[in-house]
Amino acid sequence: MLKLYLLPTSKLRKEHPPAWMMTLVGLGDLTKQEGIQKLWERSVDQAALRFSHQLSGSGFKLSKIDVYELGCGCGRLASELAGLTRSYTGSDTNKKLIDYNSEAYPGGTFKHLDFHNEMYNPNGKTNSIKLEERPSSFDIFYGASVFTHFRSRHVEESIAEASSILRPGGLLIQSIYLKRSAIKGRDTVPTGGELPISHELDAYSWSQGKESNDFVVYDEGFLLESADQHGFECYKIARGPWGGLTSNIDSDWQDWILLRKK
Repeated sequence: MLKLYLLPTSKLRKEHPPAWMMTLVGLGDLTKQEGIQKLWERSVDQAALRFSHQLSGSGFKLSKIDVYELGCGCGRLASELAGLTRSYTGSDTNKKLIDYNSEAYPGGTFKHLDFHNEMYNPNGKTNSIKLEERPSSFDIFYGASVFTHFRSRHVEESIAEASSILRPGGLLIQSIYLKRSAIKGRDTVPTGGELPISHELDAYSWSQGKESNDFVVYDEGFLLESADQHGFECYKIARGPWGGLTSNIDSDWQDWILLRKK
């Protein structure tokens, strides 16, 4: 039976973050919307359920894992994990989100990555991803809708960093758009209507516009080759309904890729 890690002990998550934060991380324009509280609770529960299911069968126990989340946003997963895992570390390019999480979820550790990203941190000081963490100090390297806003070299850098900080047997869990998952192929991506992916960013990725980091779609072979080069094997790919496939418990909209460090 699937063991769910929905947390009865955390009261902090019942207080939703400011609406602008929730809008920033992709939960829609909530600045004038009623029912934000219920939306937040539902979103948190869905994230926790998905994380629980992704870990099921992996051999990990929640209380004995060290989790690193790249792009922790306004704490959707942190509100469930901080204080219940052996350790939780979240990072984000937005300093205000880090400050909020540090106060809201004292059971976790939150770090600002001043990394340049066209969408979320255009004035960032660094152009490469370097995590200041001890080697082999985490069991899970997690990210929800982070690679979807990266260029291919930053995806490669993230995989390399994950390989460094994960222990052998650790899991990289990231959501991503994989070209193979789109049933209509490379030229269009079904998202209710048709979202044209007409611009080739490089040999491995495509997006809506020439310089757009929104809805970046990746070649699956590129991702798996990069994983292999950095000591990972593919544990599981859960294909999401974004490409016209059937929804499933492992994914919400995007694809999810799970890589295990050899």
